[in-house]
Amino acid sequence: MPKPTRLANLARTARQWLAPLYEVALIDRLTGQPHAVAGFRLAVLTCEPQLTREQMMRHRDTRRWDATVRPAKWKGNQ
Repeated sequence: MPKPTRLANLARTARQWLAPLYEVALIDRLTGQPHAVAGFRLAVLTCEPQLTREQMMRHRDTRRWDATVRPAKWKGNQ
């Protein structure tokens, strides 16, 4: 297998950075609040929100938990 060129590596990196970014968070249905660990909200940033949501919900009771997907916001893109 040929070694990727520097240009190919740059193109792959640019594609990752240009892809839309989403935040997926677990929500406790009983309280309506995001799940927190040691006071920090559990959320994952991803370019594949549906896959991440499915993985976060795997083996969880859907009567108790939900996962929300929304566009990620950070300083500079708002």
